[in-house]
Amino acid sequence: MAKVSLNEINLINLLIENYKDLKLTESEAMCFLLIYLSDLEKPSLITGELLVDKMNLDKDEIDKVIISLIDKKFVSYESDSTGGIITSPTLGKDKILNHFVTRVLNEKSTEEYQYKEDELQKVLRVLQDRYARSLTPLEISKVESWFSQNIPFEVIQNAIDNIYQKNGKLLSLTKIDKEISRIISTNDIKEEGFSSVTIHDKTSIKEKMEIASYDWVHDDDR
Repeated sequence: MAKVSLNEINLINLLIENYKDLKLTESEAMCFLLIYLSDLEKPSLITGELLVDKMNLDKDEIDKVIISLIDKKFVSYESDSTGGIITSPTLGKDKILNHFVTRVLNEKSTEEYQYKEDELQKVLRVLQDRYARSLTPLEISKVESWFSQNIPFEVIQNAIDNIYQKNGKLLSLTKIDKEISRIISTNDIKEEGFSSVTIHDKTSIKEKMEIASYDWVHDDDR
């Protein structure tokens, strides 16, 4: 019996926990596991006859299971360094690991979405309390846009508090929007020495039109 490392144990556990999600039957999962362990010890051609003592199936049934695993792209026949044929579990290993990674990423994405949704609802409740009325669809859309831009919850909360404390009442969302930009700009300058946020565009429309119409291609001829 081959020595099984921690990585192999993890893969075996993943197979046992997820074989149904991987669309494998119990017989297919067990057969794949035996092929996998055999490959760790010595890659070889696996047949029903070799596994009949380790499964509650006869050799013909095991051969059918192996064919099913090939059809599902969990095992394949490959050539070894001597030119012989072996039954390789590499495809199945990749499927198991990819399934695990995808599941983790999906769970993480769901958690992050729920976290953002909770924060969004907190901000909406604060604004409704301060306005003493329900928010309009346009106002809700504006608040949602802050989160879609990945503006931190703390920045939004601070901007609302600053505007409220400064004026004694909550003004328009435009004022809050400008305060958010100011806070982000101030943080950028503290951390990087410059701001990535443009709060006021001081370039006039006339200047912009002059820049856009300038003949940059033939500039050297002037």
